[in-house]
Amino acid sequence: MIVKCHELIPLIQFSLGHDHRVKLSVDGASMMPFIRSGSTVELASIKRPMRGDIVLAESGPKKYVIHRIVKLNNGQVWLRGDANRSGEGPISHSSLLAKVVNVKFGRFCYNPGKGCGKFLAFLWISLFPLNVLFLGFCLRLRRAVKFQLKKFGI
Repeated sequence: MIVKCHELIPLIQFSLGHDHRVKLSVDGASMMPFIRSGSTVELASIKRPMRGDIVLAESGPKKYVIHRIVKLNNGQVWLRGDANRSGEGPISHSSLLAKVVNVKFGRFCYNPGKGCGKFLAFLWISLFPLNVLFLGFCLRLRRAVKFQLKKFGI
């Protein structure tokens, strides 16, 4: 998910620097199935990044993404969107701006860093690259079923 409004980043950093949380609506499909386009994510300052955390990071000049940490090594971080086959990295710890602490889509709300969210993140990372292939299959199946239902007027 690309955060397009780089003008907001200084305001987000200021708010997080004063121990406030920030809610942000996201657009994109790179974090499917855990974060859908149109979801609202709640960001908090990142104290100690860990593998599996979903973070807001500067992956290039004025390019900001919300992706998952898949590897940490000697002050370097590698990120990847849950629906992506490739990722970004290495980037420095200082490029990590915030951690996603809540995700809300419609009535569904969860904390990706606790309980079931944390377990599913670990499982998702561990199954790479099969997870991306499975997600693609499910999305194609969903489209096919919708098409058939529409065809029959259901």
